[in-house]
Amino acid sequence: MWQRRLFYATQLVRSQLKRGNSYDRINQSICILIVDFEMVSENTDYHNRFALYNRKTGTEFPVGFEINILELPKAPGPARTALDEWSAIFLQE
Repeated sequence: MWQRRLFYATQLVRSQLKRGNSYDRINQSICILIVDFEMVSENTDYHNRFALYNRKTGTEFPVGFEINILELPKAPGPARTALDEWSAIFLQE
């Protein structure tokens, strides 16, 4: 699943350019993956945001590229934030 997600996310960037276009035409790319299983076992957060960054300084890559994973089984009970409320749509039976 991780490799597939990376492949599709990079296609969002690649598909923005045609032969001969300038690279400054690349817009921010945000990929959102909503899953009904645990994908990120390292923590209990239901929203995990992955982006390119400098490991030494923590500086994020200046061109927007990120992958957001919402793990529905980890979603909190009562909604506390706008994201919680939005995610609740997928939790309704």
